[in-house]
Amino acid sequence: MKSKQLKSWQEAKQEYAFIDIWIVDLFGKIRHVTLPSEYVSEEVMQNGIGFDASNLKLAEVTNSDLVIRPDLATAFEDPFSLLKTLNVMGTVFQFNAKMQAEVFPYDSRVMLQNTTAFMRKLGYADTLQVLPELEFYIVDDMDLSVDQHDTFIAHYSEEKYLQSNKGYHLSKPFDQLADIRSEIVAQLLALGIPVKYHHHEVGFPGQCEIELDFQGSIQTADAILKAKYVIHNLTRKHGKVVNFMPKPIYGMPGSGMHLHMFLADAEGKSLFFDKKGEYRLSMLAWHYMGGVLLHLPALMAFTNPSTNSFKRLIPGYEAPCNKSFAKSNRDASIRIPAYTPLEETRFELRTADALANPYYALSAILLAGLEGIKNRIDPHDAEAIRKEEKIPHSLISAMDALLNDQKFLQPIMSEAFLETWKKQKLLEANKCTYYPNPAEFETYLDY
Repeated sequence: MKSKQLKSWQEAKQEYAFIDIWIVDLFGKIRHVTLPSEYVSEEVMQNGIGFDASNLKLAEVTNSDLVIRPDLATAFEDPFSLLKTLNVMGTVFQFNAKMQAEVFPYDSRVMLQNTTAFMRKLGYADTLQVLPELEFYIVDDMDLSVDQHDTFIAHYSEEKYLQSNKGYHLSKPFDQLADIRSEIVAQLLALGIPVKYHHHEVGFPGQCEIELDFQGSIQTADAILKAKYVIHNLTRKHGKVVNFMPKPIYGMPGSGMHLHMFLADAEGKSLFFDKKGEYRLSMLAWHYMGGVLLHLPALMAFTNPSTNSFKRLIPGYEAPCNKSFAKSNRDASIRIPAYTPLEETRFELRTADALANPYYALSAILLAGLEGIKNRIDPHDAEAIRKEEKIPHSLISAMDALLNDQKFLQPIMSEAFLETWKKQKLLEANKCTYYPNPAEFETYLDY
């Protein structure tokens, strides 16, 4: 895989058999439409390709005709296609009353671009720099059924349980996934996505971590989607199954997507650094953190957007369970790393997971931080951040938190969008709530 610097669609037509345009649905999943290069023209690229947005939960079926236009600047060659294919991100457009195309407001990538522009207009910073840690399980096979008469989940793996179930930084030959992770990282680097390292995580069987490096928020969100695409395809190539669910195996550590972040100037240096500040953090950093902690329950409607997300956030598994910050403490919602270069002075939000739409999640986090800066919210002040307020314990309670605390989002996220998000997520929550599960049978069958 390699990123491509193409000057024109004519060049793309000459080099590739197909042009694959990616769409990001409401939930952050990649959808795509593939054009044979013979069909590609300047007119097609300007007018876009029509699609039914209702199937992506972006619109109601009564008003679902949208178009997607490709962004040539995001092009990269797809290594998983049999025939030579160029992948590009797309931008979604809708039609106004005059039948003129305009940017679709629910387009998650555009929403993050607008949030970044809003931050620059306020004059606080040039970029939000983000480093995501991707955690996931790889197993040899997995089977499941939700048939009303046959409900089960089964994981199969040759990786053995070792060292009292502690697999953190396990070495070969006990770490059976090191070579697959190295192959994944090589693909990411070829794509231009910076990677710090990879290793076996604590959980068995097959919990892995790949830590990317800092990029601007839009590039980071793109990188998360592309990384998941690479990981899914390469694990399938090796005959295995990857699972990004936050808590796929009871009693094993959950998989988060910890987000290290700092606001940066035009040169990319951290505005969170102050040599004389507590933990070397500036007042800008503390106020940003204050906004994030204050609005954390509502943020979790985007950073933890699944019923499974809240099965991870329980005591005893290095998972955050309250509104808190601390240096080097992995039980806190926000951790201030002890080891960090001065130009990358930052903090780490530990609640998020990889089922999030990364564009919506980063938009919401940034808006909360900007609100904290504006109102000089001090995270040390328990009353200012409403520290006694519990973080959500379920997807439904996260939606309730969003209902009660959404004003800080509305410079970018409209009430109509927030209603759409809550509606779709509550449908998910109800579906999962209504299904009996094996633990209920074990608990209640002999009553």
